[in-house]
Amino acid sequence: MCDVTMFWSRTGGGVRKYIERKLQWLGREMPGVRHLLVVPGPRSDAGIEEEEGGGRVTARVAGLHLPFAPGYWLPPSRRGTLGVLRHFRPDVIECASPFVMRRAVSAYLRWCERAGEAAPPVFDYYHAFFPRNYAAALDGPLRLLRPSLLRAGWRYLRRAYRDTSSVLLGSPAIARVLASRGIDSTRIAPLGVDLDYFGPAVGSEPRSDGPPSVLFVGRLSEEKSLSTVLETHAILRSRTGATLRIAGDGLLRGRVESLASSDPDVHYLGFLDRDGLRSEYRGADLLLSAATAETLGFCFLEALACGTPVVGIRGSGLVGLLPEDVCAAVPAPLPGPLSDACERMLEHGPSRERCREAVSGYGWDERLRSIVQLELEEAGLL
Repeated sequence: MCDVTMFWSRTGGGVRKYIERKLQWLGREMPGVRHLLVVPGPRSDAGIEEEEGGGRVTARVAGLHLPFAPGYWLPPSRRGTLGVLRHFRPDVIECASPFVMRRAVSAYLRWCERAGEAAPPVFDYYHAFFPRNYAAALDGPLRLLRPSLLRAGWRYLRRAYRDTSSVLLGSPAIARVLASRGIDSTRIAPLGVDLDYFGPAVGSEPRSDGPPSVLFVGRLSEEKSLSTVLETHAILRSRTGATLRIAGDGLLRGRVESLASSDPDVHYLGFLDRDGLRSEYRGADLLLSAATAETLGFCFLEALACGTPVVGIRGSGLVGLLPEDVCAAVPAPLPGPLSDACERMLEHGPSRERCREAVSGYGWDERLRSIVQLELEEAGLL
């Protein structure tokens, strides 16, 4: 099996979390399956690493640093990825990004055809809501470019996915959007959460009697509607005295650090590791998201597993699919309605046990077994 993606950062991210969980699961449940991971990085890290025993191979291809996406790299051409695929010749490929490395996969399929070899099935996991998220990042005068970027982006995505076996998606809401843009070879395959690790602290009921604590977790960028989160908190604080805790990193880090230094009710936590996130989820009264284009939203599942309810935008990730009493869905990213929903959730929120019950079907073992079996059956390996 092979995973190919440019969404790979030293500081983590949802795609890395998913692939690392898949590797752990394969090692435990299917130790006979070999795995190839192809990711970009700085030129100094380019090369192939193989674990002892030959079961796991990581191939890093040289990339260029992306200044607008700290920690991420983009290969300038298809050559490196194509060379790795031709060398290892995987039986099934999953792509987690639709850009240069995905075009290298298409080039590999054409190479197989010319060489008279059977091309492997390719699955595309739609992790990034491209092009909607990318268009949303354009602000100021650049907003005028959004319609053109959206049209060009959807055309590009249709071409990128024309040789896919299936596009894997986190929710039916995303499937409907893609179908409206001419991409209908989709399957619903939501990802998961570590229910053994993420859970309420022992003796965590009842919640604190102090000011409510609202938590934001995610990339610090306008595609995550961070400005809307800040405006929502300002309204909510005037009504309830709520504090806002922000975890993550990104282009807007400077703005968040400046705000946190001058506002005692806003706390910037930086980029948190797994232990830090669990602690924050457990301590929060509410997780707030104003992003309109989440494809899944790991933080929703992790917060709920820890017993913390969620407020977000309907149709974004799993918002609208999870029970309304634990995950309130607002139609649009407007501070007024979001603050109203937050206030209702804080006043009449569910128990921690009810939050956890709502995500009981999203354990990693269940979700990974479904995805891996789907791919291996398509490849004729099961």
